[in-house]
Amino acid sequence: MRKSIFMVLSMMILTAITGFADKAFAGGLSTSFGDIFIENLQLGEEYSTKDLINLPLMVKNDSAFTMDMKVEVMIPAKQDLREGFEALPDPSWIRLAKSTFTVQPGGFAETDVFIKIPKDIKLKGKQYQLYLHSYTIPRKDSNISVGLASRLSFTVAEKDGSRKGKNDMGVFVMKPDNLFIIDVEPGKKVDVWKEKSKVLEIFNPNKLECTYRLESISVREAGITLRKGFEEMPVPGFITFAEKTKKVLPRSSEKVYLFINIPNKPEYREKNYMVVIKAVQITGKVAVQVYSNVYVMTK
Repeated sequence: MRKSIFMVLSMMILTAITGFADKAFAGGLSTSFGDIFIENLQLGEEYSTKDLINLPLMVKNDSAFTMDMKVEVMIPAKQDLREGFEALPDPSWIRLAKSTFTVQPGGFAETDVFIKIPKDIKLKGKQYQLYLHSYTIPRKDSNISVGLASRLSFTVAEKDGSRKGKNDMGVFVMKPDNLFIIDVEPGKKVDVWKEKSKVLEIFNPNKLECTYRLESISVREAGITLRKGFEEMPVPGFITFAEKTKKVLPRSSEKVYLFINIPNKPEYREKNYMVVIKAVQITGKVAVQVYSNVYVMTK
């Protein structure tokens, strides 16, 4: 495990919706602050997500009218916890620069998120989870409310270490979030770009060239929900890469070329598989990680 802060960002939105119509939600809120995992935070230090990874909480008003909005820290229920994590013991560990907003159509509510862990050696090595619940306050002429929940998980460092340096990198993006590949023939190595015209792409927003490490992992390892109608790919390594590491120039992008090689066995035919591609930015002291979901349908 790296001794530096380690952040996992998967660009998905976790929704918490109660008591409002689908139409209101569809035209309601969205955010890129979806599922964040920060590792090795130090006791007694206060961390800002904006300072660490250039990622404040930003919630967009996708509706056609002005919204009053609020953000609150929400403690997860036991059944909603990631494996090996505990619910945040005290909401006061999380501080928001701002918690109430009036947002114009197409505008954003933005706030920095601060994490401060008490200086208690009993907390070393602990893993905690919480939600940031963003929701609209109903207008006088309507009782409709729209909300979503962003999951924030972090671990407490077991050993004392240093904070993020000035030259560390910020968040990058891998697109698309979901890649569907159909009619894959078991027993044949499939060049996904040449034969299916499908590709992933990494976008580097930093001022320096960055290197990214690629890996296929299971849905369970990624800690995300298996899509309905799909099952785990039996061996994530059935998907490989033209290059296991990619260098991307500053403020530019590079394609990630995939290959699929599923053995020619009866149990692998006519299946709908889901697997996760993990990209880790290994340039800088803060390692940033993102996921893309790949769905493979075999003949």
